[in-house]
Amino acid sequence: MLIMNPAHAQTADKPFIFGLLLVGPYNDHGWSQAHYDAGLYVEKKVPGTKMIYIDKVNPADRPGSHTAACR
Repeated sequence: MLIMNPAHAQTADKPFIFGLLLVGPYNDHGWSQAHYDAGLYVEKKVPGTKMIYIDKVNPADRPGSHTAACR
């Protein structure tokens, strides 16, 4: 787990970018959505942060996605 001082984020020249790999769709009303919503909460509450995400990273749903994410 990465803990960041919010005061540092305010003075940074570049945004602090964090990412999520979600097994299901971001709006599945389950674990994936809970993590996605938490990322949005962090973006809202911690200045200077930006979330990126890839959802449906299940090889059965998106063939080749697991290798693309590892490159």
